[in-house]
Order: sequence, then C-alpha cells, then structure tokens
Amino acid sequence: MKYFEIFEEIIDIMGKDYSGCEIKRDWGKPEHYRQLMKKAYETGELNRSRFKEIVDDYIFDYKDSHVWFSDNKLKNSSISIGFKVRRYEDILYVISTNQEKNLKVGALIIELDNVPIKEVAEKFHRELMGQPNERQLWEKIIMKFKTLTMVDDGKTSKVNINRYPNENKESKYECNHVADDTILLSYNDFENYGLSQELLANYGQEILSSKNIIIDVRVNAGGCDSVFFELLNYMFPENFSIEDEYSGLTNITERNYNNRMEMLSEYIEQNPNDEMLKRYVDELTINKNKGFVALDMDKATFVVKGSKEVKNVIVLTDRYCGSSGDSFVIFAAYSPWVTVIGRPTYGVIDYSNVAEQKFEDNFSLCYATSVNGGVKYGKGYDNVGVQPDIYIPWSPEHIEKDIDLEYVLEFLKNK
Repeated sequence: MKYFEIFEEIIDIMGKDYSGCEIKRDWGKPEHYRQLMKKAYETGELNRSRFKEIVDDYIFDYKDSHVWFSDNKLKNSSISIGFKVRRYEDILYVISTNQEKNLKVGALIIELDNVPIKEVAEKFHRELMGQPNERQLWEKIIMKFKTLTMVDDGKTSKVNINRYPNENKESKYECNHVADDTILLSYNDFENYGLSQELLANYGQEILSSKNIIIDVRVNAGGCDSVFFELLNYMFPENFSIEDEYSGLTNITERNYNNRMEMLSEYIEQNPNDEMLKRYVDELTINKNKGFVALDMDKATFVVKGSKEVKNVIVLTDRYCGSSGDSFVIFAAYSPWVTVIGRPTYGVIDYSNVAEQKFEDNFSLCYATSVNGGVKYGKGYDNVGVQPDIYIPWSPEHIEKDIDLEYVLEFLKNK
C-alpha cells in the first residue's frame, strides 16, 4: 500500500508546496490517476514500474520540466538511447551520438517500429506538446520503440534501439578567439561557480579589450543564476540598473524550507564564495513557514557594475538552453549592447528553485518552489522560451557546419 501513500503525498505537495499550486490548481487530475492505481492494484499490475508510469502521467499534466519523479531502483530510472535527434519536416536527423555507435551524426530516421515519423508524431501529440518541429523533444518517445529505420549515404537499414546509463556531464566553460577583435565564450551549464570565476580571472582582460563578444549558450543545462552574474559585467554599460516589472514569489512552506536547505547546504559547501546564494539562504530562513513571499533580493533593483568600453555582444541561443540558461538570456536582453541570435530557448524558468522530496524505498519527487511574477499576467516563458532578436530556423545544414556562428561573424563585420 506504500504506492497509494506516496501518491497522496505527491498530490499534497502539488497542491500546497509546488510554486504553481495556485496558478495551476485545476491542471492536475488526481482522481483519474487514483482510479488507475486502484485498477492496477486490483489486477495485480501495480509494481514499481507501473506506479512510476502513473505518477509520470499525473505530473505531466502540469507541463513543467521542473517537476519530475524518480525511482533509483528501477533499471530504467536514469537511462538514455545514447543519441539525440532533431525533427525537420517528417524526418528525424541524428545530431549527436555520444554513446550509440550504430548511428552516425547526420543519419536520417524515417520510421520507428516500421511506423513513419509523421504517424508517430500524431500518436504522441500530447508528449510533443504542440511544439514546432524543430523544438520537439523525441528521445523519450524513441525509448518506447524497439527498432528504427535509418537512411545513411542513401542506404536504408534497421537498427535496434539500445539503452545506456545516463552520462554525468561536467561543466565546460571555454574562451576562444574566433576573429579579429572577437572573443567566443561557451558555457554548457551554469553549475560551477568556481570554474566560471576562474575563466573570467584568466581571460578577463582579453574579454575587456575585445570589441566583440559572442556568448554561446545554445546547449546549456542551467544551474544557479549566481554563476553567471559576474559575466554580466562584460555585457553591460557601467552602473546599469535592471528593474523587473514583476517580482517573483517563493513558496517557503516548512517542507520547502527543509528540502531546499538540504540541497543548498551541499552546494554552498562546494562553492563557499557564492555570496549571493548565502544571502538567498538567509532570506529563506527569515521567511520560513510564511508561504508565498517576495524575497527582498527579488524586489530590489539589480545594478550591473558593467564596463566603460562599448561592446558588441551576441548571445547565441537554442532549444537546449534552459532553466538558469533561460534566466541568463533574460538578463542579457536588458543590455543595449546585446543581440540575441538563434532560436528560442527551452522555456523552463517560470517555476524554478527546485526542491527534492525523498520518499521511502528510493522514490523522490523534484518540484519548483518559486514562481516568476509575470506568469499570472501572461508574461511567462515556459515551453515557448526566450525569443531571439534574430531568428535562424534550424535545418539539416546545421549538422554540417555552424550556420549560426557564420551568420554572427558576418553580422559583426557590418556593425
């Protein structure tokens, strides 16, 4: 009966502790999923795997990538298909093969279990969430199939869909010269405060002396906003004030306080110099058990120290930039020096500051505890992303060469 008890606690969290509990009050359909669990129990089908499927379906209705359910005991709790794809028209193009060696980048996938991609898309329209082709996320859908039909160099073949353990990716921050007076900074996440500080310490003078700065966050897994705040100083005029029209709210229930503190204490131990995060923790403590609160640090005008020298700053974005990556692009867009180029970001920022609730027997629920103040006024970003100033549609040509960077370098020549 532990499954029923855990599910009721999840319903309670989504109704009281989740930061979307008020705005999305009618989004969840708990009674429907209670009945599914009851039926599965009566037929003897309610095992760990079926329980996770039901919970996943329940939380999917909230359409928030900052809410997910985990079972670390299941063999498929943290697996991948070993490659990534992107849809163009009615074909899936392989864009990376980090683990799957039977595919190569640029191969075309035209069928899954002999079903054409267009028909698969129609069947899984709920999971694809009505997104345009280039924004559709297919990896979890592909995992439901056994084979794919691939076209490579004009030859058609069947390939088994394998399962691989998810790889833990390390933070990678780079600085390179890509043209005269032009620096390219690349961030694959905003997880590592120390590494970010180290990059700026090593290359700060070169960045300051460059007329053009390109910041590539097209693939950025997010992390913590405080990691990129120092970077903003190279992107803004001196003493530039950023004032958000809508103050965010943080839901500081007792559960959320305890869960957030457990997560943050470990991060602070690893990043002892992150003063902004320490301030955030202090505000959580002061406001414990007060429910939805506008933290002082969210209400205050944010002043960027900035730079004296005028810069041309380009921020490259794409679908795979989310969470704190979204947040970085939102901040960057305030600068009169910045032009955002590429495709809309992921859009998983309206509900943020994730907490983890652990349950017995290795189950856990991660859920957001803060909400963007603009959401209730229709000013949210979730599932639509931060829009670029200059949109470059994705095409298979992006696999062969860096179309975006080529465009930017030509763009900067004319600045």
